[in-house]
Amino acid sequence: MKDTYILAIESSCDETSASIIKNGSIEIATVVLSQMDIHETFGGVVPEIASRNHIENITMVIEDTLNKSELTMDDIDAIAVTYGPGLIGSLLIGVTAAKTLAYFYKKPLVPVHHIAGHIYANNLVKPLEFPLIALVVSGGHTDLIYMKEDYSFERIGGTLDDAVGEAYDKVARVIGVTYPGGPKLDKLAQSGRDTYPLPLPLDDTSYNFSFSGLKSAVINLVHNEKQKGNEIIKENIATSFQSRVVEILTKKTMRAIKEYNVKNLIIAGGVSANSGIRNKFDELCLKNNINAFSGNSGVGKSTLINAIFSKTITQEGDISKKNKRGKNTTTSIKLYEIDKNTYIADTPGFSTFDISEIPSNQLEKCFIEFKNELQNCEFVGCTHIKEEKCGIKEAVNNNKISKDRYERFCKIYNEIKEREERKW
Repeated sequence: MKDTYILAIESSCDETSASIIKNGSIEIATVVLSQMDIHETFGGVVPEIASRNHIENITMVIEDTLNKSELTMDDIDAIAVTYGPGLIGSLLIGVTAAKTLAYFYKKPLVPVHHIAGHIYANNLVKPLEFPLIALVVSGGHTDLIYMKEDYSFERIGGTLDDAVGEAYDKVARVIGVTYPGGPKLDKLAQSGRDTYPLPLPLDDTSYNFSFSGLKSAVINLVHNEKQKGNEIIKENIATSFQSRVVEILTKKTMRAIKEYNVKNLIIAGGVSANSGIRNKFDELCLKNNINAFSGNSGVGKSTLINAIFSKTITQEGDISKKNKRGKNTTTSIKLYEIDKNTYIADTPGFSTFDISEIPSNQLEKCFIEFKNELQNCEFVGCTHIKEEKCGIKEAVNNNKISKDRYERFCKIYNEIKEREERKW
């Protein structure tokens, strides 16, 4: 049977992205160009600036994706594109590019709903099991979806105002945390205490959410504390805010699971990377024998397992390369030895990275002791490690793992995870 290749284009907000998927579930190549550094100046995404940058980047991202896949447009069977919801100007760029390619190369054009894309991204990691409840949480969306079967979507609830990710960014700004505020607020919450009396938002019998009142409560709290001359403890505000968000999300989602009599839960969207949300759902789903899955949110459990069975850090240093806009970027790189001549290249500074792109003189400068070995080594990205490369089964069978190594690599995993989560 002939393999099917889909070129997918996404431009709904501030990231220009393209991906090629084989047979509906195998990722061949993906390129994501973020505008985070541009919008950080303004404290949030500016739609006009986002759409203008999509215009500059879209052809470059598509070309880069094709080059990485070593395919041509002749190999592509269809073109998929996000048509909404999202920023209308940004969506227009992706849709126009997709329509142009489809027309010129005479390929079928497949419009994809943004929320459906969030949900089915999980299918790239593990086949979806039905029926299921999907909680989609991102910077622009908070939705509860019931799926009886494939491509059957029933929206049973959603936000009436701010999306959860939007609320995180706004609360972060109120307490002086720079954009993107969501991941930073999550990190603050891990070291704070729930000491501020914030309300539980829209605690009713519906499946809808509302976060504008909780956001306003934080604004009023901060204002009143400043008027009284009291110190604002950012960590405690972050913890109190996150506790209410996690409580209402888990409360309504678990009730939907019970009332719709399903055993499968998907948590999708960028905010599913939030540690408080993930940890609470893990706890509740384990307790209630629910199959929970949030495989599209960055580094998952499989990466932790892979890291545990790797050896200690072999070498680290700084490298520089030009980013997609031609700007020189310097970042740290660490090598973890998996097997002989196989290393994980952990490069937190780039969302996609191919070690072969680094000039040889940079490699020699960074890893002078290894310059001869590196020429014959295989590198795998830290979020794309395959079980076979790590010898996991052999290590488990031979009891080669120690508690010491487990704890050490849990620490490494958490560091990697923090860097990955900054993107949501």
